[in-house]
Amino acid sequence: MNAYAQTQGPIMKQKPITDWRPVRVRQDAERREDPFAPRDGLNYCLDCWRDWMHKDDRDLSAGTMRIDYLQDVRHRMTPAELLEAQVAEERRRDMKIGEATGAMIDSLKPLHQWAIYKSVGLSRVWRFDSADYVTVLLLAKLELIEKLKKNVATRFQFE
Repeated sequence: MNAYAQTQGPIMKQKPITDWRPVRVRQDAERREDPFAPRDGLNYCLDCWRDWMHKDDRDLSAGTMRIDYLQDVRHRMTPAELLEAQVAEERRRDMKIGEATGAMIDSLKPLHQWAIYKSVGLSRVWRFDSADYVTVLLLAKLELIEKLKKNVATRFQFE
């Protein structure tokens, strides 16, 4: 036996995973926040919008057809397939929220649009030298919150 094998000790067999639980798509974003603090609807909508802006839309809806198929055969699914279907459904909902948020951002003034783009990291440069970025961002967020509260797809985030 070599020195490496002597230091490792006996090899333990792992038990198979019998209990599983659903995993949310937004798990990383939720870990950073205080679980007891009220949920911020604007940040959630902006996170969904940023994901929607970065998504790869070259699959020609093949992923969507897979989700529809999984929903039709839900009664014959294994736990792993059920988990995949649940995650895919949450991802679809987040993409709808992101798309609606994008439409609301597009309806803002160009100055406010650019402030939102810069705040979520889609732009690095502030093009408007005569305007204060922090002030414009605050005004843009206030205007965006009002628009998102009126939108059918995003209003439940602000309850």
